[in-house]
Amino acid sequence: MPYIAESFRKSLESDILTSRYPLLVQDITYGSPIGVPMQLSHTTVMPNLHSAELRQDLVSDYIAKEVSFVQMAGPFTLEETHLVFEGHFRTVPVGLMEKDPSKCTFHMIQHFSKEHALGVSVNSQLDSDNFPTRWKIM
Repeated sequence: MPYIAESFRKSLESDILTSRYPLLVQDITYGSPIGVPMQLSHTTVMPNLHSAELRQDLVSDYIAKEVSFVQMAGPFTLEETHLVFEGHFRTVPVGLMEKDPSKCTFHMIQHFSKEHALGVSVNSQLDSDNFPTRWKIM
């Protein structure tokens, strides 16, 4: 279920919490930046993983569903994407992982650890110490 940014805005204002969470509504609406990625000097479009090439129908169906739920946008041509991002961008390859072998169902993944030709991945630009995760055992 997607978050409803306007409802969050109203709740924060009614409880006078806007100053405590000034970017929450913006992040819900447009996405939350994580880390400080390096400045892009060229566009990189990485090929998808072999598993995605074998079942392009599953990848297309997944993306179409995400677009219909307004969780993704597109598809865009290379030129349109440059306009959307106002310059260079990079893609990450997608692939499929078997979800339930007995039903032959798959889950699409985005491979953020895949390095491009210069040996850099999206994940390699993040310092995990800046994003600590704590698990509460109940």
